[in-house]
Amino acid sequence: MKWQTFLSELIGRVFQTSCIICSVKTNGGNQPRFQYLCCRASWAPLTFKTVINMKERSEVCRANKQRVYKEYGMTPNSISQDVESIKHWLMKQPHLPKIQPEQLSIRVDDWLENYLIACKNSMEKVKEGLDMYFTSKILLPDVFTNRDPLLPAFEQSFKVMSLALIPELTEDGRKVLLFSHNTPSVDEFEPLVMIKRISMMLDVLLLEGIDFLGLEVVVDCKNVCFSHLARYNLPFTKKVFDICMKGLPQRIHRIHVVNPHATLEACMAFFKPLLSRKLADRYFVHNDLSKFAKTLGPGVTPNDLGGEGQSIESLNRLWQKKLIDYRDWFDMSNSMRSDESKRIGKCRYENSSEACFGNQGSFRKIEVD
Repeated sequence: MKWQTFLSELIGRVFQTSCIICSVKTNGGNQPRFQYLCCRASWAPLTFKTVINMKERSEVCRANKQRVYKEYGMTPNSISQDVESIKHWLMKQPHLPKIQPEQLSIRVDDWLENYLIACKNSMEKVKEGLDMYFTSKILLPDVFTNRDPLLPAFEQSFKVMSLALIPELTEDGRKVLLFSHNTPSVDEFEPLVMIKRISMMLDVLLLEGIDFLGLEVVVDCKNVCFSHLARYNLPFTKKVFDICMKGLPQRIHRIHVVNPHATLEACMAFFKPLLSRKLADRYFVHNDLSKFAKTLGPGVTPNDLGGEGQSIESLNRLWQKKLIDYRDWFDMSNSMRSDESKRIGKCRYENSSEACFGNQGSFRKIEVD
């Protein structure tokens, strides 16, 4: 419902909050009754300019979504059929949770559509990914519990590490994921909290909508030093990377390293084992920030990295606020986990790459728009 999405955002802007209308029913006639409305409010003025900007943003989002549909061969009819097929498949998996929209404040059909897009319209990848999404809560309890952005550990993480998904897309429809250490000091840097924040940001994408064709990852090495690397547990980090790439699927188009210095070779040697061979061939080192800004587009690139976009600090604050807005959802989502005592068939968890999930393929009619 286009009006439903617009109204959710309108209410959110009026009250300075994240707002999701989960489901709507009618009480006779055409008057809508909201079955569930989730929001956290604080008063703020609504101006005519705000409404116009929201309309423009809504139109941009629709255009971006159409590009995604075209790229992956999706139509409204095919999406509706596939979402129903996924829900039917989920209901037949005894070990997977039953998603209750009223409890978790999500629009299930939209959430599944976003997951389908993240899996590039592959039903087989959706099944494997959803199984891993719910099972990852058991495989990685250190990552998926205590995801409370108001905990002191998170507040400290926001101070020493900037993580953000830039709102604007690149010209070819990619979203930019930015990593930047705010200080060379390592005393208060905790990789586990950084990993939690990434998982939370990817969850927010599934909630708010995926209207892009993969990620451009930007790693700012300005304040990176050897001591940062020493704080990583490499086997655990690799396990997290393997599992999250399956359960929270996002295609990484390229990795850009900016502000390189003497520790760069050590950094790449450290993290390269985490990457697939294909991904390892997709990273690029940029010594000239002005040329780098042209790669992503000046309007997308942060102004402290040679572009004309928002600063890294403001982007970090924006995502801090966004994660806080979703605080209740992160708490409730912890219940969205598999029950391995009910799983049909065996599954080995000792090595995530060896984990086998009972997933049978399906054939769908090719639909021409």
